[in-house]
Amino acid sequence: MKKVVHLLLFVFGASLSGQAQTDSTRFHREQEIVQTARTLLRDTAKAQRTAAAEAILPQLQQLLDSPQSFRYRFDSLREVSIQYPADSSFRIFTWQLYVNPEEYRYYGALQTRADERQLIPLRDASERAYDAEFDILDPESWYGVVYYNIQAFDTPEGPKYLLFGYDGYHFFDKRKIVDVLSFREGQPVFGAPVFATLEEGRGPITQNRLVREYSAASSIRCNYDPDLEVLILDHMASIRRPDGRGMSLIPDGTYEGYRYDKKRGWWVYEEKLFHEVLDSAPRPQPILGSGKKRDVFGNE
Repeated sequence: MKKVVHLLLFVFGASLSGQAQTDSTRFHREQEIVQTARTLLRDTAKAQRTAAAEAILPQLQQLLDSPQSFRYRFDSLREVSIQYPADSSFRIFTWQLYVNPEEYRYYGALQTRADERQLIPLRDASERAYDAEFDILDPESWYGVVYYNIQAFDTPEGPKYLLFGYDGYHFFDKRKIVDVLSFREGQPVFGAPVFATLEEGRGPITQNRLVREYSAASSIRCNYDPDLEVLILDHMASIRRPDGRGMSLIPDGTYEGYRYDKKRGWWVYEEKLFHEVLDSAPRPQPILGSGKKRDVFGNE
């Protein structure tokens, strides 16, 4: 009997030791990613930032190539955006490379709970996008951004997800993107004709994603409001660009947006969500442009 008890204690102790070693290894690998991401955000040398941006994906792949890796929460990694939908069926990692004031590049990876050992790379093709609001894209031709929110919605074809992202774009103008993610045979597809504008006497005009360009001197609202159950966007007005080259856009104090029609699986455009005009926009603390020095995730 004593031999059996000793054997069980040995097996249990070995199991705990193995788990501790696994957790320790994962922690150290996460710290390596943290250091790489800090180089990406802080190093003054373009070559070093670029090397760091490209190193994060293989580091993630190494850390997550194990059973139950989807459960790993990345408690220390604040420099990379990690977004989950409410159903936690997948998560998306995205990060930004500052090249120069006129160029940003984006990197990403997607991991599903169903195939947790596979990390699908996302290749930024936003500069090559021919018709960004109407293209259907795959992971190799992804519209690169840093995601800051995900909102799930049901359609007749199955669940889809709104992906809200920020694009540094150019020095004087920035962009926010609302993309649509769905899965076909387990593979991610970006873009779907779910944003509809209804005009009397005509059929619906649909587009596959929203691209909102605005002046870098302003901050815009582009997010889903769970209380109002509506996708809220600042309505924009034109101003002359600071460099004198054409016009740019800033919020005018009113709001437009999209409300979901579940029967048709469309987000239907509404030109005016509220009928009062406010002197200042009633938005929460913005992710960017808050007056304090913050990164794209809102951290000081």
